[in-house]
Amino acid sequence: MLPEDLRDRRLAWLIGIMAAALVGVTLPQYGITYDEPLYLQQGQRYVTWALDQLAKPAWHWGPFVRELADAWEAAPTWHPPLVSLSSAITGKLFAFLPGLVAFRLLGAVLYGLLAGVMFYFLRVPIGRTGAAFAVAALLTLPRLFAHAHFSALDLPLTVFAFLLAAQFASAAHSDEPGTRYAAGALLGLGLLTKLSAAITGLFLVPWALVFYRNRAVGLTISLVGIGLLVFFLGWPWLWVQPFGNLKAYLGFHIGHFPVAAYYLGETFEKPPWHYALVTTAVTTPLPILGLAVVGIVAALRWHPYRAHRVLLLFGALVPIAVVSLPHFPVYNGERLFLPAFPFIACLAGMGFQWFGDGVRAGLEAHGASERWTRQVLAMLALLLVLPGAYGLLATHPYQLGYYNLAVRRPFGARERELETIYWGQAYLEAVPYLNEQPLHEVFVTPPGAASLLEFYRQMGLLRRGVRVTYASPDASAAQSIARARAADVVLFQAMQSEFDDIAWALYREGRPAWGVSVTGDPITPGAPLTQPAVILAYDAREVRRVLPPP
Repeated sequence: MLPEDLRDRRLAWLIGIMAAALVGVTLPQYGITYDEPLYLQQGQRYVTWALDQLAKPAWHWGPFVRELADAWEAAPTWHPPLVSLSSAITGKLFAFLPGLVAFRLLGAVLYGLLAGVMFYFLRVPIGRTGAAFAVAALLTLPRLFAHAHFSALDLPLTVFAFLLAAQFASAAHSDEPGTRYAAGALLGLGLLTKLSAAITGLFLVPWALVFYRNRAVGLTISLVGIGLLVFFLGWPWLWVQPFGNLKAYLGFHIGHFPVAAYYLGETFEKPPWHYALVTTAVTTPLPILGLAVVGIVAALRWHPYRAHRVLLLFGALVPIAVVSLPHFPVYNGERLFLPAFPFIACLAGMGFQWFGDGVRAGLEAHGASERWTRQVLAMLALLLVLPGAYGLLATHPYQLGYYNLAVRRPFGARERELETIYWGQAYLEAVPYLNEQPLHEVFVTPPGAASLLEFYRQMGLLRRGVRVTYASPDASAAQSIARARAADVVLFQAMQSEFDDIAWALYREGRPAWGVSVTGDPITPGAPLTQPAVILAYDAREVRRVLPPP
């Protein structure tokens, strides 16, 4: 019989492989998002530069520095290179895979890593039953599952935040210096993903001061020192003008341009402080949310591993609290506080363990066998993750539009005027429709969405006869309406935070010629819109009816 720890390791590997495979096989079903083309182009520049340098017979310092500065310039994305570079490398190595799959493999691998590490880390501080339930909860968080399919920053940042917290807790509990160095390296990888990785340090250092006071200084020095070193070494753009470029990078994010959020029927540049809290509450399956609340109580009770449990509590609450501060930009639903969600799954696992211990004690008091007790607990676990699993499947591949039963799922979200979908992936659904229609010109709003259709054209998916037009950002309302009325079709996704007057008028008064709902069902053509659509098209006759001549 295998030793217990070895069995747990093998089980963690199996969980991770299965989770990664689940994302991997569904990658082709998700359209491109707004940010991905920028990251892919940037990563290809990095790879091209590296290959050019390797091909040179000799290096000269002056040309090398100039070429490095040009290739690694941050301005196109203003984000560190880890995701861009990783996507470009996997894109080259696995170019034989269809569509965008090769570029998106990093998300699948990291999602699997998160699931496997979560089980292995939690099995001691909360128990194997709770650890297994936490993983099941993680895999049935619809919005987190969707993010694993995009070559973007949010899922990698979320995974590195959890890995860092787990490794830091292990380092605090261990005398091995290597555990501290690994924690610092993980912070560096997080910073090479996105600046907001620093938020994790906001609760790791105070946590160490409270629970591991004698080791806190050494842990902090290792964490910050190695983290910053990895960050600097991993971003060649900083090598050229370290202080100047770092100042430019930080300055951009401190003064980040406003991005709107649609919330409770209004469009905000900075939504109310409760935006993140409410968004978390309505996008997390209700049983998981309820068990997470139980887990908060359990985390505050005395336990031999209370420190680890409180760390999980901090991991869930701090990202939400930080983005709720005044002047902190927050938009696109849960994107900017996504790192809280794995910790919420952990709290749910802790809550289920506590609840399950009570059920076990009650059954054993009535003479139930161990086998019967396990079956009852397994059935309870299945019932509790079933709503999330159903929501994930029902909204596939539009889990970014998932809402729980507190708002009657996506249909209730429309009634309560919450944002239906975001980030542009739905435009992939429109490509077959545009190809089949006898049209020459499609008008899209906002203007940036045109780049997604052009991306599909470059991939050979959108036929060349379809001309994509839009109103320039400085066009007047009259000019925009005139441009829309001249097109064969007006197309836009149901991302209310980016609606202009044209989109609002058609959305509220028009009868779409085509559309797709969050559940993947077609919108009834020629009828008033009542379903939670993710993307809509209106023909010329309807556009002219709703939008009178300016």
